[in-house]
Amino acid sequence: MTIDFTAWESYRVIWLRVGAGRREAEDGPAWFEPIEAHCRTHGQNLAWISLHPADDDPQRFVRVVIMAVYQALGLPAELAVHSEPEDYLVLWIHLVNQISELERLLVLALEGYDQIEHPGVHELVAELLEYQPRALQILLICRAAPPLPLPRLRARRALLEVGPIWDG
Repeated sequence: MTIDFTAWESYRVIWLRVGAGRREAEDGPAWFEPIEAHCRTHGQNLAWISLHPADDDPQRFVRVVIMAVYQALGLPAELAVHSEPEDYLVLWIHLVNQISELERLLVLALEGYDQIEHPGVHELVAELLEYQPRALQILLICRAAPPLPLPRLRARRALLEVGPIWDG
């Protein structure tokens, strides 16, 4: 699969719209490899999360994101998630602060974001988009427009919409 990455670098959020008929292979979606290669070539860290219906809970979502980010950064994820379940907001804020201190770009890919329906998760992601650290680029991979402040991102020229892309 060929993806034109020339415009990606200047956007803070990329919405990769996938076609309704997409089919994922056992190894993952066809767009993973070119994105991973692009990040590797440009010295960027990639935290890829394939979201599932079970991730539609703020506590679980925060823990999944933390584990993916820590893995991408080569940090021991177990240390980041050993706190009480009600502390997920504290964990989220701590993660955002850690990302803001990074020198290299971190690409956070949220594949299957249309699996998420919980308003609490959307609030977390909307807040992240509002106060997005410079060292963070967010890649939303979903079929339909997520309930996030996309119009505001468009107005700020911070959102690049790519697609639809079909797999298979």
